[in-house]
Amino acid sequence: MSLAGKYQIVKNEGFLEYLIAQGLPAERAQEFLNDANNIEISINKDNITITRGSGLAQTLTNNKEISETAPDGTVFKNFATLDGNTLTIESNSSQATWKRIYSLSGSELTVRALSSKSNVADGVRVYKKL
Repeated sequence: MSLAGKYQIVKNEGFLEYLIAQGLPAERAQEFLNDANNIEISINKDNITITRGSGLAQTLTNNKEISETAPDGTVFKNFATLDGNTLTIESNSSQATWKRIYSLSGSELTVRALSSKSNVADGVRVYKKL
């Protein structure tokens, strides 16, 4: 089964706490979670696009660093690696460094968010493929 497709949230495990520990204000973290309950992943050659429920999309290029600006003006760099049904995105800004691993097994997509901060527990979101 291909990583490309539409997904619906099944459960969160510590993801809100992860976002807050990474420095996102609680209200903004909750807004992000609500917006990402449904996602779509599209793959076109080396371009990978992740679209959240609101239509906000992030396009990455496999094995290439790109710069992005967050809604709050923070500039960060992303490096994406697609290997079969696993997408790894490493990000850094002046405020934080983090990694997200999207891994598809059968029809279940697990998104694990890891922080470079030693005192921040991983956040996990589990989706089912539609």
